Formats: sequence, C-alpha cells, structure tokens
Amino acid sequence: MSADVQTKSRFEFGRHEKFAVRHGWLAKGLDRMAAEQNGFDTGPDAVTDLGLGTRMVKSLRYWLLKLGELVLFLL
Repeated sequence: MSADVQTKSRFEFGRHEKFAVRHGWLAKGLDRMAAEQNGFDTGPDAVTDLGLGTRMVKSLRYWLLKLGELVLFLL
C-alpha cells in the first residue's frame, strides 16, 4: 500500500471522551443538526436539549463527525 493511500484511509479514534456510540445517539444528533442553523454545537443548551452530560455531548459530536467521514469514504 502506498503512503498516499495509507494517509487517506487512516482513521483516528480517540476523541470520543471514552464513550462508545450509544443506541439512539446518532438519531438525536442528526435531529439536532437539522434543527440548528449552525449544525451541531456543544453549548449548554445542547446538554439540556439532548438530555446528555457535557462529555457525552462532546462524544456525540465526535461520533457524528466520524460517521460523516465514513460516509464520504464509502462514496
């Protein structure tokens, strides 16, 4: 495998605040992204609206970003 291919297919999983993706999180996150003008934010209102803790909201944002990268990779 060439170095160019290796850099493009290298994934980094480490900013998930030690939370694995949970059942229902992606749907909650995608719904929030659709409802907000600025996409997905991790502000104090996100904690209240999603019913998750601060670190869980950061983790959800991370998993949504990785989902987007995966979709782009598969296209």
